Amino acid sequence: MAQSEQARLVKDLQGKGYSIKDIAALTGRTPRYIEHARDSVEKTGKGGKIFYGKGQNLIPFLKELNEKGKVSPASIPGRRTTKGGSEAKVRTSPKPFQSAVGEGRYQSKGGAKTIDKMLSEATSKKNLKVRFAVHFGKIKTISPGPGKPGWVASPIKGGALKPQEVIDRITANGGDTLGTIRDILREQNSSWLVTATGATEYRIMVQYEK
Repeated sequence: MAQSEQARLVKDLQGKGYSIKDIAALTGRTPRYIEHARDSVEKTGKGGKIFYGKGQNLIPFLKELNEKGKVSPASIPGRRTTKGGSEAKVRTSPKPFQSAVGEGRYQSKGGAKTIDKMLSEATSKKNLKVRFAVHFGKIKTISPGPGKPGWVASPIKGGALKPQEVIDRITANGGDTLGTIRDILREQNSSWLVTATGATEYRIMVQYEK
């Protein structure tokens, strides 16, 4: 068995300072899925068929991030689709997690009240910051072409915000938590994002970051 290409790329990114949580947030996958990709190997089954393990669809994205330090929207891997063309449901929901280097939690599919609670709790500890990711039904970028569904996430560099800063923005925005998150992501990604509409899922990650 040999190390898979996606495993090599994930490990290269870790060597450059990206955490599993960072890569998960950028791809819209769970940290557990990225761990599976990192640990995947190529093996030959019966009849000579080669199995590459999980995360093979992430290879173009991981390569671009490794080589350029940033990614174009076209490289962000899409999710599995059903026969009818709609996005397939994930097998499990994102779960709370905690690690030796920090703590975080993803909240998916709406949940403004829960996000508000997480932001409030995050103000109680030093060095906790938050990042967001939203799945939109239609994203238009500076590249030509029609809009398509996809994720917009807080950038790895400069995208983490102090919880109180976000709370203050929500208050100034009339208490509209989800609308404020959308505004933040549009601002953070203004270099490539033109419009993003039809939000269907929201995620927040709380982590230690000085």
